[in-house]
Order: sequence, then structure tokens, then C-alpha cells
Amino acid sequence: MADDSNRRRQGDAGTRPAAEAPLVEWLAALRQLDGSDLLLVSGCRPMIRARTALHPAAPDVLTAEAIATSTASVVPERLQAAWTAGESIDFAFSVVDVG
Repeated sequence: MADDSNRRRQGDAGTRPAAEAPLVEWLAALRQLDGSDLLLVSGCRPMIRARTALHPAAPDVLTAEAIATSTASVVPERLQAAWTAGESIDFAFSVVDVG
């Protein structure tokens, strides 16, 4: 279920934490493909759902640590416990200058 609060990240690309850089790159690819979802699964490449197909957002296979590091600042507080326990979570947010 999408987070109805649509959290927004403030600041420009130059003030974002370096840990968020991969997330911003994946979101830019999602935007370019007019995608609807970014799928981050440990052991797989980041994937974008666009027009009923999946497309790789990057060539590298993700680790749980890479996912945690790049997404920590955007996971809603109400989902933190489930996320930390390794459960699948689903939420929406936007990043300034990306959408």
C-alpha cells in the first residue's frame, strides 16, 4: 500500500547525503522510463516496472546493506519496524529535482 503522505525530501542534489546517491540514480532512471515502481530486492538488480515490463535500473546486484543505506532516510517511521525485520514494505515518496 502506498504511503498517502507522499513524503518529500528537501534540498537540492548537492545537499543530499552521499548514501542516497544510488536511490536518486534509480529514481531518475524510473522517471526516464516513465515507470510506476522501483523494486529493490537483495540479491537482484534494482528493477523498474514500466509499461507492464521490468527494466534494470542499474547493472549491479543489490545487497541488503546497499538497500538499507540508500533508502534509510525515506522509509516512513510507521514502516521502520517491519523494514528492519526484513519484511517487504511499500510506500510512496518524492525527491526534489527527480519527482
